[in-house]
Amino acid sequence: MPRSRWLAAALLSCAIFIGGVQTASSTVPTTKLADVTQALLPSQLAPPACNGMLFSGVTFGDGDLASGVPQRLFLGGPGDQHVFGTVGNDCIVGGDGADILDGDGGNDVCIGSASTIFVSCEVALTW
Repeated sequence: MPRSRWLAAALLSCAIFIGGVQTASSTVPTTKLADVTQALLPSQLAPPACNGMLFSGVTFGDGDLASGVPQRLFLGGPGDQHVFGTVGNDCIVGGDGADILDGDGGNDVCIGSASTIFVSCEVALTW
């Protein structure tokens, strides 16, 4: 083998070895060690008027909304919709449409626009 091929092979081997050493010694900066992904709790999505309420989950959408599970946070969309609360304490937030917010049983907080109709809401707020 000519001398230039040996030299090229030796340089290539050194480059591969140095690249492997560089990769093996790489460290993660401490600023990235604390990055985590965590799901939000329903109470973190609720408006201030619903502070202190405990929720079993969130029901949301832009159509009529209902849930068979009590203690819900309902988040309505921009269309006209009818939101049916549960027998538990619910927080019902309507959208911009002509909504009907029906709290059903429990101590419910309902928040809607000026065109919202409130039914069985212990607290009814407009924005």
